[in-house]
Amino acid sequence: MNDFAALHRAGDPLILPNVWDVASARCLVEAGFPALGTTSLGAAAAAGAAGVNIEDAMGSAEVHAALIRSVKRELPQLFVNARTDTYWQRAGDLAETSRPR
Repeated sequence: MNDFAALHRAGDPLILPNVWDVASARCLVEAGFPALGTTSLGAAAAAGAAGVNIEDAMGSAEVHAALIRSVKRELPQLFVNARTDTYWQRAGDLAETSRPR
């Protein structure tokens, strides 16, 4: 988990693409991504998950930020991938995704 933590640097957000199978994982590793997300089933099957996605469905960023803060208060060691829906339903905007809340 320390290697994963080292990938999180202020001002340099970790881009964590999601994979669905071995083939997509291999392609993204070959493309140079240092870490990959996995499907919910994959995370459940691999009991040592280090983080979770909390989708916001393009709702209020402030409400979503409050939810993330509450999760982090309870589980400070858990990595929370947030604002991922900015890429799901439309072209992503890295400035919007990484804007502090």
